[in-house]
Amino acid sequence: MVVAATLMLLLAACGNSLGSVLGSATHKTVTQDGGLVYTLMMRCPSTLPQCDPGETQHEMSVLRYRCQQGLGVSDAVVSQQDVNTITVELPGFTDATRATALLTTPGALDFIDTNGVQLAKGATPTLVIGATPAPGQYTVLFSDADLDTSSVQAEIDPQTNQPVVAFAFRGSVKASFATYTRDHIGQFLTITLDGVVIESATIQSEIDGQAQITGIGTMAQAQNLAAELQSRALPVPVTLVSERQVKPS
Repeated sequence: MVVAATLMLLLAACGNSLGSVLGSATHKTVTQDGGLVYTLMMRCPSTLPQCDPGETQHEMSVLRYRCQQGLGVSDAVVSQQDVNTITVELPGFTDATRATALLTTPGALDFIDTNGVQLAKGATPTLVIGATPAPGQYTVLFSDADLDTSSVQAEIDPQTNQPVVAFAFRGSVKASFATYTRDHIGQFLTITLDGVVIESATIQSEIDGQAQITGIGTMAQAQNLAAELQSRALPVPVTLVSERQVKPS
């Protein structure tokens, strides 16, 4: 029994050592494997000399999630360079167009009441929250903060064979959204992303479960949007300072 127990401990120790070796062997870095390196500047309120440290950590967490889940870069490194600057390293990743879009897009999604008017895709309406809208302004009814992030998914609609982003609302908001869509059948459900209209479609029936965002160009764009919604919007907008491609060593 003692020998058997000792043997099991030795095997466990060997397994841990082997796992560590394998883990280090498969870990990618930009220096060794090449990839993309980004420098992002957080646009803090002009009244503050620097962003709040807690907000900076939140920002880095959102960016890290987008890298890992949106771009599929499990070894992404997100670090603070100075008080308002963040560096993002993407080992082995070379699609700069997609990475730039995902890292720099704030990702604020709003569902707005357009009073039965369809807005053109690409329009930039003036939005108001918790106030009576003036002429030409529109009330925000729901936002990305109301989403059930576990329900957000990029997929191909089997009926249209086009990329969509499926979503559902969380908690009591789900019932509120169902009521709104039931009371506005025949009118328009208008969705904006960072203040730009991405969809203004006719409500055909009450939506009491999962809904879809359609009209997305490519599956990569749908995956980016899904990652933005899953991670919530960036707490602080960012400006791209530099983007550099590193060749494998």
